[in-house]
Amino acid sequence: PSGITHGLEPTQIVVFDAGSSGTRVHIFDCYESATFSLPVIDLSVRSSQTLKVKPGLSSFARKQDLDGTDSSMRELLEFVDRFVPRKRRRRTPLLLFATAGLRAVSSVEAEAVLNVVRKVFTKSEYMFVSGWARIIPGKEEGGLSWVAANYLAKTFEVKHAESSSGSVGVIELGGGSIQVTAQVESVRKIDENDRFEFHIPGGKSYQVYAHSYMNYGQDYVQRTLIDSGKYGSAGVPEPDRAAPKGDPCYPLGYSRPWTLRACKANPILKVSCDGAAALNAPPVLGLGNYQDCLAMTSQFLRDSPSGPGKYIGEPPLRGHFIAIENFFYVRHDMHAPMDATSAARNAAGEKACKTAIPAGSKAATDASKAKACYALAYQSSLLEALKATEAENVEVKIVHQLNNADVDWALGAAIAQFLDQKHSIVVSDSETELVGLSQTKFLSNVALFAQGFAFIMVILFLYCFVIRGYFFGGIKHTMSSPALAGFGDPSDEKLA
Repeated sequence: PSGITHGLEPTQIVVFDAGSSGTRVHIFDCYESATFSLPVIDLSVRSSQTLKVKPGLSSFARKQDLDGTDSSMRELLEFVDRFVPRKRRRRTPLLLFATAGLRAVSSVEAEAVLNVVRKVFTKSEYMFVSGWARIIPGKEEGGLSWVAANYLAKTFEVKHAESSSGSVGVIELGGGSIQVTAQVESVRKIDENDRFEFHIPGGKSYQVYAHSYMNYGQDYVQRTLIDSGKYGSAGVPEPDRAAPKGDPCYPLGYSRPWTLRACKANPILKVSCDGAAALNAPPVLGLGNYQDCLAMTSQFLRDSPSGPGKYIGEPPLRGHFIAIENFFYVRHDMHAPMDATSAARNAAGEKACKTAIPAGSKAATDASKAKACYALAYQSSLLEALKATEAENVEVKIVHQLNNADVDWALGAAIAQFLDQKHSIVVSDSETELVGLSQTKFLSNVALFAQGFAFIMVILFLYCFVIRGYFFGGIKHTMSSPALAGFGDPSDEKLA
């Protein structure tokens, strides 16, 4: 890669992204920059040095499948071995960060699988500290995505970019949660739980608003709406129907049985909602009405006291943002434009909702495969709730990559780890528990110790050779020296 000091070997950093559907490992090759504090990362090898295995750790945790966890981690480490030479492994860190999937299981179940991960990593040839395998809070996940986005956008290379609009904000829509991150002015007060700070050694410090809206991810809200019981059924007589006869968020040709929760929540069906009654009730049919779906998803957000647009600590969004993850994937799958303007969002949503599902296809009965209509409506409602629209002078671009590289938090984690190692002494658990001691602070402490030691030695020297000699006879011999004859007080002779 360009910009590196010639001849240097890379510092390799291994990041495991333990998501809900699987665990993906990234091996990053990082080089010292010849001109800047941040590393130069070889992004040309990133796709070849990445592997995902399924299922995710949350699946192992729910089943308490510890053997499966062990096998999964060993498979990923065997892949890592192919790219990290044996001579480098003792100084190559392993980081495993789990996100929304493992946050959703009990702490006992989560710790059980994490302990298996720690045992496997500790026994490996790599550098590892127990705290490097953990569930990261949402603000850290969002903050690291912000670091990755601005690294790729080369924001950090621009000097004196002091305004909050000088960086790129990130709206990351996952399956279980949504993360919103944006640089804010240092004078703005942010709740400690939402503040993410990033400091470039010898450069600028950034204060970032990073909030994770748990249970507002695309898949979680889809299930919540299906279970809400707000949809009627084609078999319920019109006067008694509590809602439209079908679900506007799915195209014509789609149908599904009532879930038990939806059956109990519906005022018409709840009187006989045992499992059989729910399954035997007339199915919920897709209506494919984008405007009605948009109204429903918008109402869902308005009814949520701490959701996007309603959270009390949410600052107004300003400047440039990228919308990633599901914003991109849904449009990519349906070949829609990556355009976040209101007109483009509505046009894509109308098309998805009006495209009927062929009879006999999997999407006809599987909400996860017929989600485009719902997803585009929900995404539009999200951006409107966050006021991240052109009407609010906020520019949003839907992307998967910046400068031909994927934007995800794993890249941000590698950058942060590189800086930490560069300015820290980090030793693995198998050797010493000394972790994260700043090298500058360490050297400063050594210098202070040396100065103190030298001072003590001077005092001892003065005591032993001057004061002690003066009072215990050493002066007599000194005064007899011809070179110092006549030096001293005549009264010294009486002391002799």
